[in-house]
Amino acid sequence: MLCEIHYIYLAHAFIQSNIKISTTICSTKTNLKGQFTQKLNKVRFH
Repeated sequence: MLCEIHYIYLAHAFIQSNIKISTTICSTKTNLKGQFTQKLNKVRFH
């Protein structure tokens, strides 16, 4: 949700190259969250 709002804001404020950078950062954060969740699940089950 935050990523979408961020993306819309940048679309109005900056040029397309900056939007691409912001979406890359956003997807990286999402990936890190997923990895963190997987690690938590491993800790819980072992």
